[in-house]
Amino acid sequence: MCMQNFKFYLLAFLISSFLPLAAQDVPENPLPTPGRGGEIHDVVDQMVKEGEERRKIQNAKAQAWLDERMIPGHTLKVLPTGKELHIERVQAILAAKHSIYLSAFAFYADEIGGTFGTLLCKKAQEGLDVRLMVDTIGARKFKSEGKLTKRLRDCGIPVLFFNNHRTWGLNNIVYVIHEKLLIVDGETVILGGSGWARHYTTHSLDTGWRDLDARIDGPAACYFHNKFLESIRNIKKFENGSRFSRLTKNEALKSYGKSEHYECEEVAQGDAKVFAVHSNPFFSKDRPILAAYATMMQVTGKGDINLYAPYFIPHKDFSALLSIYALLGRNVNIITNSIGSNDDGPKVVLAMYKTVRGLMRDGVKIHLWQKKSTMHRKGGIIGGKYAYFGSDNLDRRGQNYSSESIAITDDAETVKKAQAEFDEDLKHTILLTEEIYKRDWKSFGRLMKFYIDYIIDYM
Repeated sequence: MCMQNFKFYLLAFLISSFLPLAAQDVPENPLPTPGRGGEIHDVVDQMVKEGEERRKIQNAKAQAWLDERMIPGHTLKVLPTGKELHIERVQAILAAKHSIYLSAFAFYADEIGGTFGTLLCKKAQEGLDVRLMVDTIGARKFKSEGKLTKRLRDCGIPVLFFNNHRTWGLNNIVYVIHEKLLIVDGETVILGGSGWARHYTTHSLDTGWRDLDARIDGPAACYFHNKFLESIRNIKKFENGSRFSRLTKNEALKSYGKSEHYECEEVAQGDAKVFAVHSNPFFSKDRPILAAYATMMQVTGKGDINLYAPYFIPHKDFSALLSIYALLGRNVNIITNSIGSNDDGPKVVLAMYKTVRGLMRDGVKIHLWQKKSTMHRKGGIIGGKYAYFGSDNLDRRGQNYSSESIAITDDAETVKKAQAEFDEDLKHTILLTEEIYKRDWKSFGRLMKFYIDYIIDYM
């Protein structure tokens, strides 16, 4: 088989496997295993038999699926530093006229949390619809200390803790709200990897957490505004039917807020196109973010695939996606944490090593962060045409257990800035080679390896 046919039919196979297209006559194919080229060649042989016409149909569907979701009317601003992020968050809150919705995994009761608590209280007292939703685990100190929570609720701000173990029970403990969203008036959204704490605002190459965020003004903000309200309704419905403890009427008001809320309208504020995507596996088993990744890679056809993945323990479907494109000859780069920079210690890196061996054999390049800061950036640049920002770590949790939000754009200037950030970060990494892999593997104890085998599907 010639290499040209090899590429064509692999791409056709890829789309039929990943895209949630409306057409019901496209069968799903079993995914090949990363690192086993023979399985992939078998798939190619199958696709050759099915014909060239199928490939053309799938390519057209992929492009149409993406084009339909790329909505015009936006302006974007890349926020590569904590200082810039802090300024934009403050300015957006001060400019709010109708509503402020904040959704976060991590919210600390430190000086940063206190500062924003004061700003949010001021806006709530002015009569704005202000709401806060945070994760019980990620914001556990904020929840347990209670002073800032009480101050916000006393100002009239409902504070909802996602996966409150009192009402959810411990059997659902693996589910978290991982998105990082500040939504103002349904017209502005700031999203990315940064939570609400001091170490997100003071990061540099050698200190804190190195993150990447973006401000988006336009219709995408109204999408996230409505998704925020949908999450509250879903949580309220679930908790009201809980077989565990239920909230009292007063507790419910302080958690969910009033049923009346600000209704946003999609307001165009620029020319850039944005595809906004939100996913919460607890309430829906659809995987729109995975579908978006697959589609971007398909329609670009060629060009580098450059991705941030701070805790790179990829879902098997995503691993297969990367393997296919690496075998097709595309340059696939992943920037992730090393043992020294990972904030969760060596166990996460061990879990990564257990999942990426096949990817390495297929040609995926994994770059280990070498600075003292924690690499916490999420997002990527695909084919030099698309850039995305958001909360997805490209780990298994993001597909199975964590709510995530991303925003995709083909705005040329934004893509250029995102690529420049990636290129600069790449300078501060080393390539994970077979030699480094074997050296690090020996440093992991047997007990830890056994433990990771047991919990890896939840990472």
